[in-house]
Amino acid sequence: MELILQVYRGQLLYSQIKKMKSEVCNHVLYSPHFNFIIDIRDAELNLSREELIDYANFVVKEIDPEVVVRVAVLSRTPDHVASTMVVQLNMKSKLVKYEAFSTVNASLDWLGLAMTRFNTMALDATISNMKDEPINQV
Repeated sequence: MELILQVYRGQLLYSQIKKMKSEVCNHVLYSPHFNFIIDIRDAELNLSREELIDYANFVVKEIDPEVVVRVAVLSRTPDHVASTMVVQLNMKSKLVKYEAFSTVNASLDWLGLAMTRFNTMALDATISNMKDEPINQV
């Protein structure tokens, strides 16, 4: 299984997440068979309900799934979960499954990946390294 990992931190605006999703989905190595883990645990979401609904439609168009694609969103706050649910409830495709999780283990399980100690530690280490990278501003 191919997996795309996106990590967000700091203040997050609609234009930023749209730009990032476009860059990922238009990358030469992208395949519409890839699943996603999106970590927003260290992000402050500044998106309106309307923007979240628009984002749901945008994601389906950008991912352009041929098979079921799972998007696991690592969240920390009730606002994160609520935002994820707004996106989830407004997805217009049965091929994109969008769920919020509070742990890496739960997201790996839902994605159908082995929840071995190695996988969990490797993913946690990768996320930690990505969080140490400079924030790209739009």
